[in-house]
Amino acid sequence: MSDSVNYVERLRQYRAANTPLLIFGGPGIGKSEICKAAADGDEVKDVRLSMLEPVDMRGLPVINRRGDGSEFNVEWAKPDFLPKEGKGIILFDELNTADPSVQNAALQFILDRRCGPHKLGDGWWIVACGNKASHKAHVNPLSAPLRNRFTIIEMEPDFNQWRNWAIKAGLHENVLAFMSSTSGQHLYSDPQDEYGNFPTPRSWAKLSHLLQSGISDREAIEGTVGKGAANWFIQYVNEIKVMPNIDSLLEGKISYQDGPNKLSVTYAVVSNILFRALKSPALVDKGAAVMLSIRPEISSLYFGGLLSQKGDKFMSAVLKSAHTKDWLAKHRNLLAPFEVK
Repeated sequence: MSDSVNYVERLRQYRAANTPLLIFGGPGIGKSEICKAAADGDEVKDVRLSMLEPVDMRGLPVINRRGDGSEFNVEWAKPDFLPKEGKGIILFDELNTADPSVQNAALQFILDRRCGPHKLGDGWWIVACGNKASHKAHVNPLSAPLRNRFTIIEMEPDFNQWRNWAIKAGLHENVLAFMSSTSGQHLYSDPQDEYGNFPTPRSWAKLSHLLQSGISDREAIEGTVGKGAANWFIQYVNEIKVMPNIDSLLEGKISYQDGPNKLSVTYAVVSNILFRALKSPALVDKGAAVMLSIRPEISSLYFGGLLSQKGDKFMSAVLKSAHTKDWLAKHRNLLAPFEVK
C-alpha cells in the first residue's frame, strides 16, 4: 500500500497541462471512477478500443459527388468520440485489451489529436487505463511508440481515499468499520487463480450493497471478496456481536468503555454512530459525546466523516456541537487523512 495519494487532484494537474496520461493499476481499484471525478462535471467519453476496428478510428467512408457532375470522391464520417467543440475527457478504458492493429490506428489520435481529416477539439484531454498481465487480465502488449505517447503512472489502492469515498457513498457500516479496524489491510489483493474472486475497492462496494439488501451468508461474502478476505470479515462480524445498543449509547442510558482488547467493537460503535448522525443531524452532538470516551485515533473516523460532508443544515449541526468543539480543540491534527477544511 502506497502513501496516501490524492489521485483525483493529480489527474487534474495532468489535465490542466493537457498531457496524455496512461494509468496502470489492478482491476477494481477505481481507475475509471477517478478519471470521471477529475472531469469535475465535464463530459467523459468512454471509448473501448477493444470494440472497434482500425477503420473506426478514422471514421466510415462516405461516397460523395458534387452537384457539378465531377467525379465521385470518398470522405470520412467523423467518429462520434471525436468532438470538435466543448470540453471534457476522452477515456480509452482497458486500452491494452484492444487488438494491436487498433492500437496502431490510435497512434495519430493520441499524439496529434486527430484521426485523418478529423481534429480533436482543444478542450478535450486524452487519458487511458489498463491492467497488466500480472493482474491475470487478458491483455495485449502495448507497442513502444504507443507507450511513448503517454505519461505513464501506476495507481495503487489508497485506503484513506477509499475510506473518505466510502463515508460519502454510504457504504455499510460493517464494511467501513472492518476496513478501518485493519487500516485497509484487506482493501485489495491481486487475484490468485482464474476462478475465485478477490478483494478490491469495487468488490467491497458490491459486498456493501449485498449487506444492505439483506444478503450476508458466507457464500455471498466469499463470492464477492474471495475466501481469504471473507474469513477475516466474518470473524470481525462475529466479534462485534457483543456491541452495546447504539440507541442506548446515544441517549446516555449506558456508557461505552473503550479498551485495548475491544478494537473491532470500538470501530463498529464509531461507524454505526457515524452513519446514524449522517442520516439525522440531530444526533451529531449525542454521537460526539460518546466519542469522548473513545481513543482519539479511532474516534477521528467519526469527526472526519462528519466534517467531510456538505450541506448548510448538516454543517450547522456540527458547528453547534459543544462536544465536537471539545474534541477538535485537542485532536484536530488527526483529521489530516480525511482532507477536511
